[in-house]
Amino acid sequence: MVIAFAKGTKLPDAVRADLNRHADNWRFVPTTNPGGVKCASIVTGDFDGNGQTDYAVHIVAGNGPTEKRQRLILYLKKGEKYFGRTLSRQVPNNGQCLVFFRKGTKDYRYDTNQYFRYRYDTVGLFFPEKGGESYLYQKGRFYPVITSD
Repeated sequence: MVIAFAKGTKLPDAVRADLNRHADNWRFVPTTNPGGVKCASIVTGDFDGNGQTDYAVHIVAGNGPTEKRQRLILYLKKGEKYFGRTLSRQVPNNGQCLVFFRKGTKDYRYDTNQYFRYRYDTVGLFFPEKGGESYLYQKGRFYPVITSD
């Protein structure tokens, strides 16, 4: 597991504008969790395998029910446009880290009890020193799978 860092990564204007439109009063999840582990709030990769740079953002938003304000959103680039996909909505919790897995990285799936390699660049939400879930892309959708421990 790689705790992802995207130091200096700037969101494209179109992504920032979409967040401003749909996630009122949003801010990035704190980059240091209570245990002192530094985490990323923005990660880039090719999450859908189309050869374009996509963005993953880990935010806390002001609108919506309190229990669903922390979000992991992917912005997939297709041509010149970005399309947002919310992968996780949960209670604000600054103990989780946004994690990046490069295409080809080996990991373990607890649902199949087998090792596998990531087919695409992948992100997940993990508690350092514990575990979490990765969001695997398959047939146009993202599926949460418990990986790493």
